[in-house]
Amino acid sequence: MSENIQRIKWHNNNNVLHFETDDKSVQILDENKNLIGTLNELAFHGKLIENVDYRSLKHTGVYNVKNLKGVPSNIPADKRAILSITSVGNSNNPDVIFYRIIGANGAITENTISGNNESGWGTGGISLQNTISNINNSIGQINELKTEAKNVSQAVNEVFDKTNNTTDELWKLNDRFNKHNHDNRYVLKSGDTLEGNVVIKNGSSYKVMNNEGKQYNFSRLDGKEHMVLGDQSYQISIQSKDGLLVNGHKVFTTENSGEGSGINADLLDGVDSKLFARRDQINEMHGDLNMKDGRQISLYTRANAENGKDDAVINFRRGSDGKRLTYIRNYDGGMIFGVGNREILGFYDWSIWSNNEITINAPNNSENRLKFAYNGGSAGFYYSNTNRQELGIYDWGRGKWAATFIRGGNPSFETPEAPQFQGRKLYLQNEQPGGNIPYGSVWIGF
Repeated sequence: MSENIQRIKWHNNNNVLHFETDDKSVQILDENKNLIGTLNELAFHGKLIENVDYRSLKHTGVYNVKNLKGVPSNIPADKRAILSITSVGNSNNPDVIFYRIIGANGAITENTISGNNESGWGTGGISLQNTISNINNSIGQINELKTEAKNVSQAVNEVFDKTNNTTDELWKLNDRFNKHNHDNRYVLKSGDTLEGNVVIKNGSSYKVMNNEGKQYNFSRLDGKEHMVLGDQSYQISIQSKDGLLVNGHKVFTTENSGEGSGINADLLDGVDSKLFARRDQINEMHGDLNMKDGRQISLYTRANAENGKDDAVINFRRGSDGKRLTYIRNYDGGMIFGVGNREILGFYDWSIWSNNEITINAPNNSENRLKFAYNGGSAGFYYSNTNRQELGIYDWGRGKWAATFIRGGNPSFETPEAPQFQGRKLYLQNEQPGGNIPYGSVWIGF
């Protein structure tokens, strides 16, 4: 096709108009006359598409895509890929859509969508070749089989037959072994008396078997030269006369401890037990409690608290009479600060409320702000406690001053734009206003 063909030819053949153009000028429209792309894009070079979900592309054509959402992970997202779409039915809502994407790494995958049904992505191309290669590598070379048969199924049957023959020979050997008359050099499984020591190699265990035939450790010497008795799967019961001794010292249990046992239960590390806090009663602390290394203090509600409304409270009381001065309460999913018995300030994930007025102090020569955050910035009120003494509204995200209500300590409404009232603007300026002026606006010139 020649380049840049843009011409119209009239042929005097019954007044028929013949129109000739190029593929770049032919535009493809959808059912609603909206532009989908040119013939050059959708049929030859591929329409450039980036950073969209592949399901949003429904029209038949070839696309030059990158960073598509929803495609398999084996298609590199940061490289260009070829997406071919074939759809039938209404162009804006096809009955069936067939997707085929070819990645820069040679991976090919396909998917079909019909209404709410989706076949799912299926691989092809280099991915299918790699899968076949992996299967061949797993099976190996047939000519390397050590069996006489070089067919896989015949080789397996050959091994199976030889295994059965070996099993028969083992049963015959076991029968001869059981009928053998052992002499006194061997230990009988049914019970016997040893005349020498039994030594178990380091790392091996003396094990016992339960009723199900499973073996568990009874004693062993581990690699650190530690003697280990018992197994974590079973409880050990030790019976002895007149108590148990460890290295000549008596072991105290729940049966032989208590009053008169010789245990000094009143002191722990030489400290009187009355100085330790107890978990089962109210404790009065006469010293500071410091939490280090990022440790936390957690207050738990009662397990039967109704809808989280019977929550924990931290009280601050007066030392002379115990009267509550202030408190912090976790209530109904939020945090409440109070004074006495009155709730003052509440913090919830959906709101912050106060039963008193809130004052924001503005120190001298400083500016305080009350901001409302939005996506990309914030806007709100400010008070400049400087020689300006100014209260106003400012959009910090867009760098725009909106209005001033107090300046120099005096009421003063100022705005850089014409104020608007009920959809109409009031212009106070010498030159005639221009641009998009609402109907009914007023201009006062000077």
